[in-house]
Amino acid sequence: MANRTVDDWMKSAHFILGVYNVEDLIQIPGTRWIIGSGVTQMGPGMPDKVLKQDFLHVFDAEKETVHQVEPGEIHIRANTAAYPGSTPPDWGTFGPHGLGLGARKGSVTTLYAINHGVRDAIEVFEVHLTGQRPHFTWVGSIRGPEDGFIDAVAWLPGTDGLVVTSLTDPRDPEGATQKAIKGEPVGWVREWHPKSGWKTLPGTENLSSPNGVIVSEDGRHVFIAASSNMSIVRVTRGGADPEVVSAKLAGIPDNVRWSADGKSMLAGVHTEAPEQFAAKEVAAAQSGGSMYTTFNITRIYADSMKTEIVMPSGLYGAFGGATTAIEVGNRLWLGSFKSDRVAVFDLNPVKSLKLA
Repeated sequence: MANRTVDDWMKSAHFILGVYNVEDLIQIPGTRWIIGSGVTQMGPGMPDKVLKQDFLHVFDAEKETVHQVEPGEIHIRANTAAYPGSTPPDWGTFGPHGLGLGARKGSVTTLYAINHGVRDAIEVFEVHLTGQRPHFTWVGSIRGPEDGFIDAVAWLPGTDGLVVTSLTDPRDPEGATQKAIKGEPVGWVREWHPKSGWKTLPGTENLSSPNGVIVSEDGRHVFIAASSNMSIVRVTRGGADPEVVSAKLAGIPDNVRWSADGKSMLAGVHTEAPEQFAAKEVAAAQSGGSMYTTFNITRIYADSMKTEIVMPSGLYGAFGGATTAIEVGNRLWLGSFKSDRVAVFDLNPVKSLKLA
């Protein structure tokens, strides 16, 4: 894969059009179903001026098709015992951002979706895997702290807890931006538990702009995309003096997702010069259009924290600003926080045999 050029990758490209700002993608294990988000907020005080409402999306990995989940399709059944005081989101301003899957019981899987509508909250859904395609029931919400622009969420296996990142401090957008430019600590990584609430994850206090997050199957390690540090960081949970290991990347990492075998992870990495990236982000938010910015896809090995480039830096047709990448069979699915499409490529192209 390392020797494939952008043109080589484009030979197998398939674009699923008419889906907007699918910033995150996550596959429901053991199924052909992929859930995608649809973000409407680029950051604090930076709403998409055109796209006021977005949706959850269900992709069929076999057919490479999509279904947009309309609000009227979502059942409401508030679990006030688990999520006291919860009220449904304002679907007219719903804008799902980072996604995470929780426990699965039979044909029902829990979905956590960051929402930047009227409120900053983690919306909790039951995903029912019956019928022709998954259907959704909203069951509660977890309000985000006032000092955070919550970005990504991951379940802590075997618990009712979550790990959540905040990219910045919305109370001081200008000051937070200056800290991020310098790679200084800004934003946070916290655990949330139903009884104890929010608490900083030890070892993450010095990270700059924590973004994507995933957790190992045993819950021991948390992997965080520290965007302004241009690193993926592995933090060991459960001790007063946690081990912190970093892997430097050739750009700004966004989301991280486990590989199919669970031994490595894939990161969408923005490779545009930071100043140009920021300017194009502001322009895209104003116009509602796509961001044509370069990116690469990088693999990080969980044990060694060694890295390798999977897709080289570039712009892939009319698709740019890739934030997330997931392996589904022999296909690589990419989402973007500012695009009108999802991109799908052959991960390992089969070379044609020449017959004698």
